[in-house]
Amino acid sequence: KALQRRGHVKSYVWARTEREIFEWVLLEGPVVVGTYWTYDMFWPDAHGYIYPTGQAVGGHAYLIVGYSHNRGAYRIMNSWGPHWGQHGRAWLTRQAVQKLVIDWRGEACAAIEQKAA
Repeated sequence: KALQRRGHVKSYVWARTEREIFEWVLLEGPVVVGTYWTYDMFWPDAHGYIYPTGQAVGGHAYLIVGYSHNRGAYRIMNSWGPHWGQHGRAWLTRQAVQKLVIDWRGEACAAIEQKAA
């Protein structure tokens, strides 16, 4: 809202489906998500994936910064610094994002930038 007041952000869009998240990330850019965080998500596996399994331990916000067709997964960036995951990043499958954001009613939001005059 502060960036909107300063004229940098025109508006915000909210995803209602995983497909909307997928298309936004591929065509526009990053998406901020807020979801449940489960116990098993604290420790990415050997390939950098996290899975929404185990008990929910609270909520957490993080950024989806890209998508890999080869992996079939979103690249996320966490706020916990470079010592978590793969230098602060991890992978979430499309199925995991569906579960976290859509099925478990998390949030996914992106900013539409204000065009310079």
